[in-house]
Amino acid sequence: MPLMRLLWAALLISGFYSPPLSATQDQNYGLSATTSGRVGSVAAEPHNPFAALYNPALLAAQPESLFGFGTSATAARFSTFKGVRLDSARFRTTDGASRSGDYTPQGHSTALWAVGMTYPFSLRGLVDRRAGLGASLSGPFQSLRTFQSQTPYDFYSLRYGTSDTQFKGTFSAAVEIIPERFYVGAGLSLFISSSGNAETTIASENPTGRFALDVGLNTAAVAGAYYRADSFQWGLVYRQEIAPQFEQRFRGSIAVGEGDAMIQPLIFRSTLYFEPHTIETEIQSDLGPLVASLGVSYQLWSRYRPSYLVAETKDARAQTLTTQEPGLRLHDTWSPRASVEMPFWERQFFASLGYRYRPSPVGDYSGAGNVLDSNTHLFGVSLQNEFAVGGGSPLRVRWGIYGQYHVMETVRVHKASADYIGAPGYEFGGHAYAYGLSLQANL
Repeated sequence: MPLMRLLWAALLISGFYSPPLSATQDQNYGLSATTSGRVGSVAAEPHNPFAALYNPALLAAQPESLFGFGTSATAARFSTFKGVRLDSARFRTTDGASRSGDYTPQGHSTALWAVGMTYPFSLRGLVDRRAGLGASLSGPFQSLRTFQSQTPYDFYSLRYGTSDTQFKGTFSAAVEIIPERFYVGAGLSLFISSSGNAETTIASENPTGRFALDVGLNTAAVAGAYYRADSFQWGLVYRQEIAPQFEQRFRGSIAVGEGDAMIQPLIFRSTLYFEPHTIETEIQSDLGPLVASLGVSYQLWSRYRPSYLVAETKDARAQTLTTQEPGLRLHDTWSPRASVEMPFWERQFFASLGYRYRPSPVGDYSGAGNVLDSNTHLFGVSLQNEFAVGGGSPLRVRWGIYGQYHVMETVRVHKASADYIGAPGYEFGGHAYAYGLSLQANL
């Protein structure tokens, strides 16, 4: 199959020569008409070219190879906070004092792409079983990665505009355990962490410096199981926590007199973004006129690491000074979801509808931090058309359009102290949406 080999070579090259990172584009918006219209309810859906990420076990259960491509435009908008305390370099008055005023959290919009491929095959030799390989790549068009670290008191969104705008690469494999019944699979999502050292001498005439940066390639596991019996299917997926770290050490030497110098060490640390440990399970049934699925996702947000920029240095008495981080109490969440897919017009068209309730893990908004999140309702819809290429070719193509709309419930925040940023309080709410096109082919 020359076409299959060519496509796999392109995927592997892009995976090795692009900075591989993990991101939640697949969880926030989906990667194609099927995954987005069904709000991610595809852990038990074998006809999915992005199975390497959504459930690796499906790779061995597919009857033929699949290739998929999706592109979408996304945006998130938030409500304006009225008369809140603002405290950063942007909001200080001319005399250096902090002030109060209206503030609208920065919205976010981007254009995203996704490519997925699966390659099922038969094992020959010792066992007579099916197996499969798969890859899923996604990210924004305008950049490969975008990292943002802020002070512990800035207003920032927990989910939108952070880890959903990173390049992501996942490679998986699967094997059949019970013929035509039970399958297992596993894979790796790739991401980077980095650290560095810098040294500079600031003199009056000739400043000099040195800089070194180490970039490490790390992996996070994804594993799944899939069982099918007649018109019933069941899927189980585990995704490992991802929290890539950045650390930069700086040592500055400043001339303060004839032959004298002041040494100032600095260390900057940050968690670039965070994805929690996630366990998902789903059941799906072919009811004839439609395919229905019910699922739930459990996420361990209690281990959350914020993307604050933490600075550490020493004062004139050699005492260590470090950024004071506000305590954030996040709790684990259960997120239920449901979807239906309805074929019509002699199975040439497919319509999908999906709903997901995503509770916020933020339990206390009254502290000094201002992480923005609320209970969110996700609605998805898609329409796809499948046709045969003809001319004696077995190739079938499915193209589709899709959209999602996210409604964030309004949260009324009351700060425990008038000295906190955001005091005396505010109402947070907003919405997000995505719409796009996808193309899928049976190879």
